[in-house]
Amino acid sequence: MYSTGTLLKTDNPAIYIVDNNEIRHITNLASYISFGFQEKDYRKISDQELSRLNPGKPIGDWRDLSPDLKLYIKEHLWREKLAVDIIIVNYNSLPHLKKCLQSIYTNTDYPYNIIIIDNNSTDKSREFLARLNNITVVYNQKNRGCAAAWNQGIKKGSNNFIVLLNPDTEVTLDWLYPLVKTAAANQDIALIGTKHVNENEAVIHAGVIKKNNKFIIRKHPRDNPDVYNEPGDVARIHGACFMIKRELIPKLGYFDERYFLYSEETDYCLNAQNKGYRIYYYPVKIYHYEKGASIDQRKRQKIRLESIDKFKKKWGTK
Repeated sequence: MYSTGTLLKTDNPAIYIVDNNEIRHITNLASYISFGFQEKDYRKISDQELSRLNPGKPIGDWRDLSPDLKLYIKEHLWREKLAVDIIIVNYNSLPHLKKCLQSIYTNTDYPYNIIIIDNNSTDKSREFLARLNNITVVYNQKNRGCAAAWNQGIKKGSNNFIVLLNPDTEVTLDWLYPLVKTAAANQDIALIGTKHVNENEAVIHAGVIKKNNKFIIRKHPRDNPDVYNEPGDVARIHGACFMIKRELIPKLGYFDERYFLYSEETDYCLNAQNKGYRIYYYPVKIYHYEKGASIDQRKRQKIRLESIDKFKKKWGTK
């Protein structure tokens, strides 16, 4: 019998995988792609041999895998650098950062690597981060702002998929795999955003659409299964949680570091669209508390206006 993880292929387009002495049909080709297997990885068998092996229940999603097969595929993903680099920029956000990290540990099954860029925090964040294991931390000697710190995190990682995540967010169960699956199956998608919900279960951001020549942030007073639960193309996404494909960085470049805070993700969306790529929304639920860095409100507003001014000078009224 073939060992767990062996991929089998006959003359038909289907792919099969061995899972603890059971042959299982991979029904969703996007799953096969995002698991990172290539033609060199599978073994060619005849239709007759396959029929003798008796394929068992099919695999349609990551959640359908047995623990042993998940472990095998995770090891393969690490070898092929197909895990996810989760990049968090922190500045004096320790209480939220702790909850954010715990939500990742609790709700993430797909393999990931956490990279934290600390922008010279003074709230004991550094002491906390120094005690953590299995994460990568970069300690800046000054607050370099969001765009510059994101770039540091991207350069520090090596996995094919990148998620930029605010420290004042909490992820929900199985949030990561649908983003990977969507990114892997669509070559023309550059960025994928998520559904952001606040502590009152109100949808505060579900992508930006363009209607009648106006940009509209999709919101709703209460999240439910009928509210913005269809994936699809959007004009812009929110920077609190979104995915980038590392393979596109040479074409898209890095974030414009002239933005200290605000507008950097909108700038990047326009950059990607101008180069022919799609911006996509996937309704994975992320709690976003909008209580990030403890910056004085007057200073925050000044930074916001400066970023808007830089954006308009660069892009006009887009």
